[in-house]
Amino acid sequence: ERTHHYDSQHRLVFYTRIQHGEPQVESRYLYDPLGRRTGKRVWRRVRDLTGWMSLSRKPEVTWYGWDGDRLTTIQTQQSRIQTV
Repeated sequence: ERTHHYDSQHRLVFYTRIQHGEPQVESRYLYDPLGRRTGKRVWRRVRDLTGWMSLSRKPEVTWYGWDGDRLTTIQTQQSRIQTV
């Protein structure tokens, strides 16, 4: 089951995927006043040290940079992609 939530500007702000009654992925999206997506946080189902499966405590974070209406930067903890 997938659930999408949108704000009053029709922008995706929350997404969740549930399988067998358990959340597998949960995402939240951030936008600037111009409506451009500036960030995304994703929690994925992981196994903790005790073997219990649950959503990760620390999200995977992606930041987006813009030059006007042109996407110029995508940055995560592992990488940074820039276009000129």
